[in-house]
Amino acid sequence: MKILFLSTIILQISMRLIAQDFAPIGAEWYYTEGFSFSGDKNFLKITSVMDTMYQGKACHQLVKTRNLDCSTRPDIEYVFSEDSAVYFWDNDFNEFQKLYDFKAIEGNSWIIRIKDWDDEIDTILITVDSTDLITINEKQLKVLYVTYSAIYDIPGINFYYNSKIVEKIGDFSYLFNLYPESFLYCDMNYSEGLRCYEDSDLGFYSTGIADSCTYTYTWTSVDENSMEKIFEIFPNPTTGQFQINVNSEKNITIEICDLIGGIIFSKDFTSNTQIDLTGLPNGLYIATLKYQDKILGMRKIIKN
Repeated sequence: MKILFLSTIILQISMRLIAQDFAPIGAEWYYTEGFSFSGDKNFLKITSVMDTMYQGKACHQLVKTRNLDCSTRPDIEYVFSEDSAVYFWDNDFNEFQKLYDFKAIEGNSWIIRIKDWDDEIDTILITVDSTDLITINEKQLKVLYVTYSAIYDIPGINFYYNSKIVEKIGDFSYLFNLYPESFLYCDMNYSEGLRCYEDSDLGFYSTGIADSCTYTYTWTSVDENSMEKIFEIFPNPTTGQFQINVNSEKNITIEICDLIGGIIFSKDFTSNTQIDLTGLPNGLYIATLKYQDKILGMRKIIKN
């Protein structure tokens, strides 16, 4: 009788593991890794390494080769999918939270709670702005175009950022695209978007934002000046109008991108200049300073 009971339990666990359709074993995500005060480029890799029972759920274990320094997420994640939604384990709250909901339609939303470095609770509201379909390797997948609304306890700061979430792949900005209040003041590494994804079912997919999944680039500063002296933006956060100060007499290009790598503003100038982004939605943007296609530096811009 005990053998039959144990066999039944093992069969149930096996069936639950087989039913997983997000992050199957061997799945790999590659993201472009950018660095504040530097034009270096590297890659962030996440790999689904094993199936396991975790906190009572049949999960996939995800391992990161390198974490985001400004994130509060751990190096190892546990996720499972159920009823077209993906859930992740959160040690701070000792519970699974919904990461994605592929049943969602326009106007639907869900909430994720995260803790800041000061142990304060921040709330991220994910709202579906629209949906679409995309075909990857002859498979039709659902796309959610979403707005992340970060609810912080900071007077005057309304932090929004847009992204897209694709069935089986996840958020194209970063798999765990969650930023606590401390991220606003943290100038470390960050994700510039999905480069490649691959699993045994979907196959290999490249977004084309880099020459290869593992492309790296080493930045060389101009005249060996520090980035603080070369490139200043103020005010930041901004309501839309801000000034860029550059310690250089060369012809400089400023490019401003959203979090999925789209260039939404570009300007050439030879000295300090004023930028007006009042027509853009509130949120987080990345400003990149270039000279003859060489990256001089990057900055986060917060528009509210």
